[in-house]
Amino acid sequence: GVTDEEIIAAAAMLKEAEEAFFNSQNPFPEDTECVIGLDNLEVVSGEAGFLNDRQISTGAVLAKTDASRPGYLIFDFGERELGLDQITILAQKPAEQGIKKVSIEYWDGAQWNSLTEKTDIGWEGGYERMEGRTILSDRGEISASKFRMCIEETNSGDGSFSVQEILVQGNEKVSVASLNELTVRAKEILEALDEAEAN
Repeated sequence: GVTDEEIIAAAAMLKEAEEAFFNSQNPFPEDTECVIGLDNLEVVSGEAGFLNDRQISTGAVLAKTDASRPGYLIFDFGERELGLDQITILAQKPAEQGIKKVSIEYWDGAQWNSLTEKTDIGWEGGYERMEGRTILSDRGEISASKFRMCIEETNSGDGSFSVQEILVQGNEKVSVASLNELTVRAKEILEALDEAEAN
């Protein structure tokens, strides 16, 4: 009992709603737990750190166990998937013990993949001041539950580096399974209406 114009309008409204839903993201919950892992790194002093309100409070000095390979800080968000926007490193005495070259990777369930290119960090301050540097991701379509920061080079010369805080910023991806089911059913109904109209 509807007109062709009403069917077209309803289909357009559904399409717009679907696109809006797919484009929506929930702010990454502040209470989300993150397990911090170390690969080819060891804590020389301070604490390894924990994620609290999207930041790792460490005040730690870490060092590579094998200086010839990169060191990895791994962020594991468990069941939650995150679209990573940026990671900010805060360091004390960065010109002396800061990270010099870094990149970010994500785990796709089978292997690690590049999320950012290797970035040379140019710390501006001297040896005493606290500084921050942000590594941006331009691949917002990528979501994962596990990321790792690859420490390629450090300013210390011996592979060690200090980290005061690491701030992780991003958005948690939402499930679209129920919307997909609804959309498929709605399309089936519209196709049936079109076929009935043609007959």
